[in-house]
Amino acid sequence: MRWHYVLWGWLFVLSAAVWAQVPSAPIVVNTAGEAQMFPDRAIVHFVLFAEGETLAQARQEVKKAEQNALNSLSRVGVQSSQVTMERFEVLPLQPSLPTGSTLAPKPLGYRIEQEYQVVLPVEREKLDSILQIADLLVELGARPGRLVPEAVARYDSRTRSQFLEFVVSNPQALTEQAVQEAIARARQLAQQMASQMGRNTVKLVNVSVNTVMPEPPRQPYEPPRESRRLNAWEPVKVQVQVTATFGIE
Repeated sequence: MRWHYVLWGWLFVLSAAVWAQVPSAPIVVNTAGEAQMFPDRAIVHFVLFAEGETLAQARQEVKKAEQNALNSLSRVGVQSSQVTMERFEVLPLQPSLPTGSTLAPKPLGYRIEQEYQVVLPVEREKLDSILQIADLLVELGARPGRLVPEAVARYDSRTRSQFLEFVVSNPQALTEQAVQEAIARARQLAQQMASQMGRNTVKLVNVSVNTVMPEPPRQPYEPPRESRRLNAWEPVKVQVQVTATFGIE
């Protein structure tokens, strides 16, 4: 019978060892984080245009207007590297079609439009200088940029000119700041849960970012699909929802 006691003793020791090696289930926490900052770049959109009997004449005139604008901007501290052409468009000037005609008549002339953007650093103290640059461009004959549907950003179907917008130059950093805030909150909650289980330490093993609201604002020189455009100099807010998984040590 003695060997029965020995066997049961070994089984008890083995069971205790196996139980001690079984890891605790991970702690999964869903939480949110938020970050905000003021835009640090202003973008002025403007259009130069000219007309001529031929395309060459129209192009020559619009190039003169371009050089005049660049020279004037340089006198107020704007370098040519800050000015980028975004759009080039040729518009034939057509006479009215005769009744019943299906063939377009010869153009009376041509109109060439060139749209530009000027990227400027912005902060509260520089708002006046940005407006002065916009006024200067209008005095030179420039017009605000492309028309966009008012319903995109407002509450009706009118159209407005895209003249001035504000952007964050590093939107990824803003999103990362919100994610780090969410992770810090999740870690605090996980630590509290681990303490209730008699454990002292938690270790982050996985993070999943579920949502980002609103979409991060686009960087200058990148397609606008990256984010919304901001027509007011106001804080840009980014909110994220994350799922963080922690191991218990």
